[in-house]
Amino acid sequence: MGAARASALGRTPLGGKLTLRVPWPTSTIDPHDLRNATAALFAAAIADPLFGLDANGVAYPTLAATVPTREGADTVVRLRDGLRTARQAPLSGADLIFSVERARARGAAAALVDVPAPRPHPRDAMAVLFRGADPQRLARPGLAHGRALPGASSPPRPTAPAPSVLRRAAPP
Repeated sequence: MGAARASALGRTPLGGKLTLRVPWPTSTIDPHDLRNATAALFAAAIADPLFGLDANGVAYPTLAATVPTREGADTVVRLRDGLRTARQAPLSGADLIFSVERARARGAAAALVDVPAPRPHPRDAMAVLFRGADPQRLARPGLAHGRALPGASSPPRPTAPAPSVLRRAAPP
């Protein structure tokens, strides 16, 4: 039996190929660009959020391991173990930091106004710290609608986690 695979939103990656034709270019789907009309239609198919919201508006983890928790003056968001891109690159907290900052720069500044700048957790590579953030507000609406992407990815050639997308930070 192989290693357990992480699948966000309860989907089981089965493989295969799906081909669609749409009357506009899809080569630049960018879930972080709020002005990207193609992403508005297809982002949910290629990029899962960190948190989902149930019918009552209560946040639940999807790419995150748990809902945000307090650790002293910080709020911790930890990614699930085993997340990998479609190209099998592992994902970490550095990818989450890169994604939040990229989304903020690509038009999501208003949606992320209550989200402090993320920073790495000193003892957990899968976790990110948000100084002074309210855990409830961070999960909803803060990061609940945010898409996470791996840094080796670029819009013309996305590197999606199967089935999600996290942006992978470039090496220092």
